[in-house]
Amino acid sequence: MQKTSVIFILVGLLFAYSSLSGCATMNQSECQNADWELIGFKDGSKGRLNSYLENHRNACAKYNITPNLQAYLRGHKNGVKEFCTEYNGFEEGKRGWSYNGVCPSELSGDFLKGYYVGQKFHAVLSAIERSESSIRFHQMRINSLVDEVRELEHQLAHKDTSKDERRSFLRRIRHNQREIRKIEHEIFEYEMDIDRREFEYNQLKMEYKY
Repeated sequence: MQKTSVIFILVGLLFAYSSLSGCATMNQSECQNADWELIGFKDGSKGRLNSYLENHRNACAKYNITPNLQAYLRGHKNGVKEFCTEYNGFEEGKRGWSYNGVCPSELSGDFLKGYYVGQKFHAVLSAIERSESSIRFHQMRINSLVDEVRELEHQLAHKDTSKDERRSFLRRIRHNQREIRKIEHEIFEYEMDIDRREFEYNQLKMEYKY
């Protein structure tokens, strides 16, 4: 086997090892000194399912440490109560995060009420962000066309430019100018959309007091 091949294999193995290590949720000290009820509470309060314990189980298995299932579930249940509120539902929906069904039936109603409202906010904010991104892209196109027009005008004024080249340059300049006007109109439409979305967003803020 060639030396370079060995090096690539070793690098790949090191990368894979570091990736797996980075996925561990707990280190040796944390596993050895774990308060499993507190860990369950923290996971529940972050909206994680109790199946997230499996990540901790895998992390601690290499140290021959087994999580205390009952303590974890007890803490997780209390943590979920902290998470499953209407306000947290609103925040999750507004961020565009998916809901994993962690809330029990007696708590899911309030959480989902806020979550669906948050989704409305997220939809409006996402639309604004898309329009702003489109404006930036279109402005870059205009800048590029303007630079090209300036270069063509420079070539047009050069004394060594032939008549055929002048005609070609003029056609290109007129084409770019038409494109610029077209793009400017598109930017205007995006700006109008942003204005409408911002009005919609303010209406939502007035309707829902979170």
